[in-house]
Amino acid sequence: MKKTYLRIILLISIMAMVIPVIFIVSVYSGAFGHLQTREELLYFRNATATLVLSSENQLIGKIFYENRTKIGYSQLPESLIHALIATEDSRFYEHKGIDSRSLIRVLFKSILLNISSVFFKLAGLTTKLSFAFLKDLISP
Repeated sequence: MKKTYLRIILLISIMAMVIPVIFIVSVYSGAFGHLQTREELLYFRNATATLVLSSENQLIGKIFYENRTKIGYSQLPESLIHALIATEDSRFYEHKGIDSRSLIRVLFKSILLNISSVFFKLAGLTTKLSFAFLKDLISP
């Protein structure tokens, strides 16, 4: 009986080391889609509308697939920023980009409660990582 417990502990230990490695390798190999490089993230450009101007520089019209207009961070209403932080990451100012407490909570809930939709729980992590990236871009 003692050997059975030792085998189970050994198996769990091996899985605890192997599963993260498999996950990391699968992410970098593109199993979940294209992973942007640092340069792609730094020089990311959204498609914006093409402005059609007259010879007097008067706006005649716009050509667009999605009508986007670039604005700076300073142009965002402060209430919008607070609302996003409140809904996405209430401890945004308490960590340096990755909220380890939330990450551990998601992993334990996924494992202990046997939730089959682990990838939906990890979607919250991608949101937090996106905020971390934005936090690095915005911070002086």
